[in-house]
Amino acid sequence: MRLLWILVWAAIPCKAALLYSQGAAATTFSRSDEPDFGRRIADDFELGATVTVRGVNWQGLYHPTGNPTSTDNFTIYFYADGAGTPFGAPIASYNVGNAVSRTPAGFTTSGFNHPVYDYGVDLGSGIPIPANTRTWISIVNDTSGSGVDWGWVTDFPASSEVFHQSRGSTDGGATWSESYANNVQTFSLHDVAVPEPSLPLLSALGLMAALRRRRA
Repeated sequence: MRLLWILVWAAIPCKAALLYSQGAAATTFSRSDEPDFGRRIADDFELGATVTVRGVNWQGLYHPTGNPTSTDNFTIYFYADGAGTPFGAPIASYNVGNAVSRTPAGFTTSGFNHPVYDYGVDLGSGIPIPANTRTWISIVNDTSGSGVDWGWVTDFPASSEVFHQSRGSTDGGATWSESYANNVQTFSLHDVAVPEPSLPLLSALGLMAALRRRRA
């Protein structure tokens, strides 16, 4: 019977719970993350409860032609806040490389007229984020040597998003001297997957009931 319960739980599909989202409008441009020149962009967020972030989605594009590289090389950094800017060394980093989903978003940026791509990644056990704590995220795609620069899509904020303004670094994240007060980067954060009933689950429960009747 224990094995059957394992089969039941394995049959339950998963659905990610959205924790935070900003940007993702159709009239956008991008700010380039160029690791070969030490350039990095970061944006801040704040969550109302203590949670573990296990998934990240974002948007980006490729300069100068709009054609994507054959593979990506992403690293996602999280920073603590220090007086309104990323502070110190990253509190967590995920070198996910090309292990991300990449699909066309179906529109182009207003600034460059390049196709926009949607990305998503699973952070495994993830990073715990304390409630009501300003935290920074930086997403870098190292395309060095390819002749292509990757840009993180930027959106003009709604009034409720003015607090979430991006910062720029030109020395690989050692200092954050650039400020983009009227822009936000497009990204969303997700929590642990939430199970929900499905046909496979109902079938498994039916099998369990049949076995109980047979044993009776």
